[in-house]
Amino acid sequence: MTGQFGRSPNFFYERDIALFQTGSALVGGIWQVQDNIAVDFALRGARISDHTASEIRVGVTFAFGVTKGPDILSGFTSHSVRKALIQ
Repeated sequence: MTGQFGRSPNFFYERDIALFQTGSALVGGIWQVQDNIAVDFALRGARISDHTASEIRVGVTFAFGVTKGPDILSGFTSHSVRKALIQ
């Protein structure tokens, strides 16, 4: 297996004095499988008022371009754009 792996810790606390109190922690990672594919996995534990909650999160992200071929804007500078607009 090749690719890069990154960690993603996250801590959260919220409190509404009259209604509820929430504290949670999430730990997971993101594995960059290829330039255009990433897989992520995380575990989350939370305490919401008097209740305990836990989650397992898994996801896949696909990246793709919206144009085909060379980038038509890469050769433009502010001067060439201004010149093209004037003509």
